[in-house]
Amino acid sequence: MTHTSQIAAAVKRTEERFGAVEVLLNNAGYSYQSSIEEGIDSETRAQFETNVFGPAAITRAVLLGMRARR
Repeated sequence: MTHTSQIAAAVKRTEERFGAVEVLLNNAGYSYQSSIEEGIDSETRAQFETNVFGPAAITRAVLLGMRARR
């Protein structure tokens, strides 16, 4: 999940249903296997977006509320 609007909507729905996000487990991701010379740049970038920037964005979306609740 790397689209900020989807992340915000998911966090909002979660908070509406459960009251707050108390625990976040960032465990989604996928593997793209290829040799360096045969890899497709767009596929490598998409994997990096999902596996690195996706969890960072979701963490940012819930961290302020978690910190406020200590």
